Amino acid sequence: MIGWNITTLIGVYIFICLSLILYHIAYAVFDWLMSKKQRFDTDNYARQMYFQLMQLYLGGEIDELHAAMMQRNLKKNQYLIAFHDACIRFKKEPLLNTYLYKMIPMFKELSIEYLKHNEMEQAYFCWVIADLYEDINKETLRLAKMLLPYLDGSTIYCRENTLSALYRLGDIMGIEAAFSIISEQREFHHGKLISDGLLKFQGNHEELARRLWQHYDDWKPEMMAAIIDYIRYVSPNFGDEFYPVLKDSSSNLEVRLAILRYYRKYVHLGAYPVILECAKGTYEIECCIVACTTLDIYQSLETKTVLKKALSSSNWYVRKNAAASLLKMANQIDIEEILQGNDPYAKDMLFYTMQEKDGGI
Repeated sequence: MIGWNITTLIGVYIFICLSLILYHIAYAVFDWLMSKKQRFDTDNYARQMYFQLMQLYLGGEIDELHAAMMQRNLKKNQYLIAFHDACIRFKKEPLLNTYLYKMIPMFKELSIEYLKHNEMEQAYFCWVIADLYEDINKETLRLAKMLLPYLDGSTIYCRENTLSALYRLGDIMGIEAAFSIISEQREFHHGKLISDGLLKFQGNHEELARRLWQHYDDWKPEMMAAIIDYIRYVSPNFGDEFYPVLKDSSSNLEVRLAILRYYRKYVHLGAYPVILECAKGTYEIECCIVACTTLDIYQSLETKTVLKKALSSSNWYVRKNAAASLLKMANQIDIEEILQGNDPYAKDMLFYTMQEKDGGI
């Protein structure tokens, strides 16, 4: 009985192993066939596109039959992939933008069709548009507006790709509407994705920044903090607008921290007293930590006094940032005063930061 059970188990084990081997062989063959078909489709579309580009070069127009065929075929995601791969082959061809511009009506129709697809295919469709279109004109702005429905209850991949397309198409109103949708839906979209994505915007950054900041009272604080981070890279003209928010202790903490980082890049003397109060610990400890870094470009006797006091803080990050900022403005007398003083926290942190700065750590 025992021998029979062992024989059965060995037989079952061999059967499973053979099944796995056959599965992997079948999958490898299937994958090879699909890759071969993908290359075939890409080559086919590349040949057709080459003929259309030649017609444009000679002053002609795109064949209506070609446009109709592409619109019909690209409803299937595998053909959209092949079309995109074919476009990549002609990336350096100047007439590619002309060809794509004339194909915008096709993409408008496809934008309606792909709303019926699953979210991964929707995300890919938006990414294709973001990758292919660079020029800003009335037609691309109309195409951008047709992508807004893709934000409705979508995954983070679809949201990010849709936003990427809006950035590349230069649609300020579309971006504004998209952020309103995301904020109303209470969907989480990481601030780093928002601030980095906005930097890819192809239009007027100052105009976009102004439009977005108008929604300070409407949108989620997390989104506004990301927008302030974006503004920090594109405009020095928001010091007056940000000041009342920084001064108001009831404002969202992340928003105020983003404003403090903004004031580190752009000096604003009107906000200087509030920055000092933050470094003194009048506000939250997080504000104190960031303010000690911000003060490194506000060099004055009062700044040095506040930073010296911050070296005695019980918070390690406050001491670390205060020491780093102080070293940028302190003279030898200031340094000797601290190193020979009675505060071990201040001495240790200043010495540690000096060693780190000199590459000794």
